[in-house]
Amino acid sequence: MVSDVPDYVPKAKLCAFTATIMGSAKTVMKELRQGKPNMLMIRSDDVITIFMNAGKNAILGTLFRDDGNIGLVIVEMEAACKKINAILE
Repeated sequence: MVSDVPDYVPKAKLCAFTATIMGSAKTVMKELRQGKPNMLMIRSDDVITIFMNAGKNAILGTLFRDDGNIGLVIVEMEAACKKINAILE
């Protein structure tokens, strides 16, 4: 499921890449014996992307300029993840 992404973004690929990167993070954390990851952040030159688990089979992702308020974005994403999880249960 994808929502509100630019038309030039291939939605199926975005979903597949997101699932793959979250799966890789899970594998890394398992190898490190540090539990399951609940958030993954990627910084590029101008933007920050954050992915969060939003339920058993759901991931919430957001992309924002690197001068944005990361703390506020995380708080809002955590609240949204709780709502998504409640809907999907």
